[in-house]
This record gives sequence, structure tokens and C-alpha cells, in this order.
Amino acid sequence: MDKELVDECVSYFKSSPGYTRMFAALKKKWESMGRFGGRIEISNPSKGEIEAIRKLVIRNCLDGGNLSFTVSQLKKALAQTKFEGVELEDLVFAYFGKPLETNKDLKKRKEEARQGFFQSAYPDGEAKTWLLNVLETKRPPYRLMMKLYEENPAGLQKVLDALSIGMNILKTGTGLTRLAIFAAQASGDPHFFDDRENGGRMLVSYLSGEAGLEEDPKSAEERSELYYQAGLIKDDISSSCATYGLNATNLDGLPNPMFASSAREPFIASLANIASIRDASAKNPGVPIHIVENPTVFSALTDADIKRQGDLALICSNGQFNLAALAMIDRIAKSGAKLLYSGDFDPSGLLMAQRIKDRYSDQLELWRYGLDDYKACLSNVDLSKTELAKLEGIHLPELKEVAEHMAALKKAGYQESIIDRYVKDCGLE
Repeated sequence: MDKELVDECVSYFKSSPGYTRMFAALKKKWESMGRFGGRIEISNPSKGEIEAIRKLVIRNCLDGGNLSFTVSQLKKALAQTKFEGVELEDLVFAYFGKPLETNKDLKKRKEEARQGFFQSAYPDGEAKTWLLNVLETKRPPYRLMMKLYEENPAGLQKVLDALSIGMNILKTGTGLTRLAIFAAQASGDPHFFDDRENGGRMLVSYLSGEAGLEEDPKSAEERSELYYQAGLIKDDISSSCATYGLNATNLDGLPNPMFASSAREPFIASLANIASIRDASAKNPGVPIHIVENPTVFSALTDADIKRQGDLALICSNGQFNLAALAMIDRIAKSGAKLLYSGDFDPSGLLMAQRIKDRYSDQLELWRYGLDDYKACLSNVDLSKTELAKLEGIHLPELKEVAEHMAALKKAGYQESIIDRYVKDCGLE
């Protein structure tokens, strides 16, 4: 190959914009076939492009207003110029400043680079095992990983490094750690594992896999519980539950003064309060712990107990179970206390009852969920089709009868209407 002649040829073709699309078409030919052949098509050519091609003495190149000629014609035309002897392959490679790759070779090279990246991302250990499993099964966060790798491999490596450090912290840590502190320890940035950050999304996927979940949790409350199960607290102030008649033990084994001082009056315990205790129990040993969904029922029972100076032990979730309520019940469950739960009679309420029964199994009994109780607290509130569809998720035998009647009546029932029954059950008449 005469390099000077090739360079001169390249300069000639680059000096005329009329050849730009021709060379782009030649490049695509090589990428798709690994050779130059077939026909070159240039649609809607400009006047400059038509004149440029005609300068190569390619005749009859206009076809219906488009430029159309074969690679063979181009080679013959090139051989009739002063650049005779310049091979088309040498010309095109020099024009683009590098040998061209076929799409197949490019795909292979990218795949080898990708495999090399992930093979070297972690040394041997738990993080390596997790990463290889994600790559093999394509479970979350596989798609996020691939997206980050294409966009910013160095950024992905930063996330993987922080996640590896985080895994070790969780494995060796004791007690509960605030998510922001955990993030700072793992990455130097307290916001690294925030929900909207890539680090946060990958942490959730890792924790979901460790928890045996089929998919990542969607709601903030579900993510908070996932963090809690892993030993992390995201928000320890806004989540709270009401308690009454409870004592608690600190992590150091000493009595918790806040619970002790408020054992005979309602106490709003934040997740921060609850995270500081090891376990909890009724103020009077052997007394079962009652759990209610409705704050009105909670207040009625505590008022009656204060009046009668009874020994009631009570928790209120105030609607759907938040993390504070579950964390509180978890600590009570450690004491081996008997748990009784009662909530509203609507599809969401039945699902709540089922959820807490599934969580605490034989240690918890459903309280006042009989058909007679449902009929006694029936309201005029019609249940929507969306709500009624939730009844299909009821599997507990002790809730089936109520669920079937609810589906037939299409009416909700509320705890406030049977407060007298709760008071009687607690011996507070």
C-alpha cells in the first residue's frame, strides 16, 4: 500500500462534502457484512452529491431521483483516476482513521469487556457470589446494572464498592443503624442509599434477595420494613404507635424510664424510642397484649382501664401497620406474651388481620372477628368493586366466613360500634 497516495486520496474525498454519505454507506456495508459489496443507495441526493459522484465517471447513477450504484462500479471508477492502485478497503479505513469493525466483532468485543468488568468488580466473597447470581438469574438489579454499565462504568463500580462495604457492615453489625449513618460508613455520603439514588435502588434489590422476596418492594412502608429486617432505620421520627400499660428493657438490660413512667397513661412511642429497647412486656406479668387498629377504640379502652385501675396492656397501630407498630410488637413477641388483635371489618382490615396473624402465628389470636361481631358493627358504607376484589386474598380459615358474608352484603363494619364488647372482654365494665 502506497501510504502517501492513500493519504492524498483521503484528502481529496474529504475536501468534498458530496462524498460524506457515500463513505457512511460504505462503513455500514463493512459493519454488516465484513466486506464491501452490493449496492450503494443515497436517497434524496443534493446537487453537490450528484456532481461529486459523476466526477468519478459513474454513469447512469440516478435512479428515480436517488443515487444508486454498485461497489464494483465504484472500484472501477476509482481505478480510472490518479488514485489507481488504492484499494477501497485501505481508502475507507484511512478515511475513518481506523480499521472498521463488523457489528458482530463489535458486539463480541463489548461483551468480553462487560464480562471482564463484572468478573473483576469484586474479589472473592459474599459480594462476588451475589453479583454473579444477579448476572446469572437476571433478577433485580440486573437491568439497572446493565444501564449503569453502558452509561458510566466508573459510576457503577463506585456503587458496587459501597454495596460491598455495606454488606460487610450489615453482616458484622448489631442492633439498628440509621440508614444515613450506614450510607456514610459505606460510601462517605449519607445520601448515597437514598431511594432515588442508584445506590439506594441497588441496596433495596440486594436486601430483597436476602429476604427471599420475588420482587423489590414498591411502597415506602414496605421498603422501611425491609430496611428494618436488615438492621437499618430510614426514618425513626415520623413513624410511631400508641402504647399503654407496657414496660420495656433497654439494649443494656436496664429498665426504660420513658415506658416505666407512662405505663399507666397512653404513650406515643416513635421508632427512635422503640429502637432503643431490647424487649417489652405488660406492666403486670402474664397479662395479654391487646392490639387495636382504631385510635377511638384505643382511647375508650385506656379511659376505662384508668377509671377501673385495671391491668390492661394495649397497642394501637392507627390504621395500616407502620414500621413503629411492627417493631413494637416484635419486641413484645420476644417476651412470649400472648397477643390479641382486632381491627375494622372491611377488606383492607381483614387483610391487615391476616398479615399480622401470618407474622406472629400461634402467638397471636384474632380478637372479635366472628360473624356475629361483623353483623353487630355493620355500617351503611358500601364497598367498591376494587375493595371487594381484595377479599380474594383472604386465606385464613378464621376469616373466611366473615369474608364470604362481606362479599355478599358489600358493606363495611367498624370497631367503634362494638366498643362495649371490647370493654367487657378486658374486664373493664
